[in-house]
Amino acid sequence: MNNFKFGIFDILVYTIPGAVLLFAFFLTGQPLSSGIGGVMQNLLTATEKIGLNAALVFILICYILGFVLHYFGYNYFGLVAKRVWKKRMTGLDDTSFNKEYKYVLARHYSKENFVYVEMWNSFRGMSFNLSLGFLLIFLLLIFKMITETSFTAEWVFAGAGTLLAAFVTLRRAVVFHTWSHNTLEETVKVLGLLERKDWKEE
Repeated sequence: MNNFKFGIFDILVYTIPGAVLLFAFFLTGQPLSSGIGGVMQNLLTATEKIGLNAALVFILICYILGFVLHYFGYNYFGLVAKRVWKKRMTGLDDTSFNKEYKYVLARHYSKENFVYVEMWNSFRGMSFNLSLGFLLIFLLLIFKMITETSFTAEWVFAGAGTLLAAFVTLRRAVVFHTWSHNTLEETVKVLGLLERKDWKEE
């Protein structure tokens, strides 16, 4: 336990998207007839008396949910983003062994640049996890509007907003993926890191 560190990566990639997913679970038990204001009031009522211990449990739950969501988010990113933005993503894939080797070289020989590679990867993970979370909320809202026959303007706009948020955050994941790839490739190329080892592509 002494070696466990809860850092910015855990907050961005797991905890924040996990909180979005937890809100989706909360929304399942809320009638749409109460309106957005009523749902938010119920959320505030449920959280206003949370103590320190409960807050820590809440963060832990968000972290666990985000950790699980990340598996599906990564596959969702690979399945959707690489098809929607196929032209933008072309050439960014690499063999697993090749890319891992470049990571090792950049981490060992250029720690300053490697920090940026990891930062873009963190933002990418946060973005595609958030995108999947927003998409789940959108699908949940559509389901509840149909089953509760509650097609009010505010919920229609809320659904459109979550779908737009899902699209925008997925698009940002593509941007961060590109930046991470380019930073790694430029680091390896400019510093001639592959020439510092007996490198042969398999």
